[in-house]
This record gives sequence, C-alpha cells and structure tokens, in this order.
Amino acid sequence: MKKTNILLLIFFIFFFKHLSAQNYITAGLNIDLCFNCNEEVINEIGIIIPKPGVYVGFNIFKKDTKIGVHFDGNIIFSHNEKELCLGFASLLAPSFLLGKENRFIISPGLSFGFLLGGSSNKDTNKQSTIGQAYVGVGNNITYFFKSGFSIGLNLNYYPLMFVYYSREENNMSKKFEKIENSFSIGITIGYTDCLK
Repeated sequence: MKKTNILLLIFFIFFFKHLSAQNYITAGLNIDLCFNCNEEVINEIGIIIPKPGVYVGFNIFKKDTKIGVHFDGNIIFSHNEKELCLGFASLLAPSFLLGKENRFIISPGLSFGFLLGGSSNKDTNKQSTIGQAYVGVGNNITYFFKSGFSIGLNLNYYPLMFVYYSREENNMSKKFEKIENSFSIGITIGYTDCLK
C-alpha cells in the first residue's frame, strides 16, 4: 500500500504540468514558531518550539480560473538547548489566485504534521525523547514578484496536538503525555515559478 502511494505521488509531481493550465511551484526556506498553550506542556518542554525547515508548495489552477488546489510539504529541523528534532508538516487546501503581475496565492485548509527527536549524553547519563503529532486548520499566504522572488506567511491552529516527552537521568525516568491545543506562525522566503 505504501509503495503504491509513493508511486502515485511521484507520478503526480512529475506529470502534474499536463493536468492543468497553470501551475505555481514555490521552493524555499521556512521558519515556524510553535506556541504551546497548556501549562503542563510549557513546564516540560517550553512555551515555544522553533521549527526551521525546507518548504515546497504546489498550486494547481485550471484554464481561466482563479480557484485551484494547494498542497505543500515542509521538512522540519528543530533544535533547542536540549533536543534535536526532525519532522514533517503539510497543508491541503483550496487556492485563490489574486493579482496580475505581482500576485497573491491564499490557501486556507487542513494542516497536519509530526515532530520526533530527543537527546542523548553518555557523559552525564542523560537522555530524552520528544514527540508531537498534530492536526488543525491553517492558512498559507504567498506573495510573489514577476522575478519569482516570493515571501510567505503561514498561520496554523492545532486544536488536536498529542505531546509525548520522556527524560531519563541517573537511571531515574519520567514520562509525560498530554493532548493540548497550540498554534504556530511562520514565514517563508523562496522562489515561485509558473509552469503553463
């Protein structure tokens, strides 16, 4: 099943140019700041988790329409004083194309992702594991110039976020699990190309 899904995704990415009249691809660097709302979560892992990443977004429009489909992927590399984390986030949404030369693409929809990581220090005999999985609503706004340079803003609200955190120190372990709500705000700087 997984192999079939991967093949379908590869087929869609390479051949989607022929599926519509106008396609916009945005690639760049993104940084999100994820704000935890629950006091217990804040005490365990902090109030803010910075999530820099590599962003690729696709917007597909049929001929003579300003409403299309948006999907994107964001590979996340998060790091703080204690843990290094890797993750993935995505947004599936309708797209609205505005403007003629310098253009806006606005995409409100379903946002979801996960983050996994931790730390290990043999010298101090400390190790930790952190995990997050989240589903919510989000909005991506991309503004791009005729040159292709683009800047984006993304806002996400996750009413369903599962947080797992465990820490082991000197053979003493502590585990923490919580379902909370959180939100994030981020900015993307990249290049947008139009394929017709």
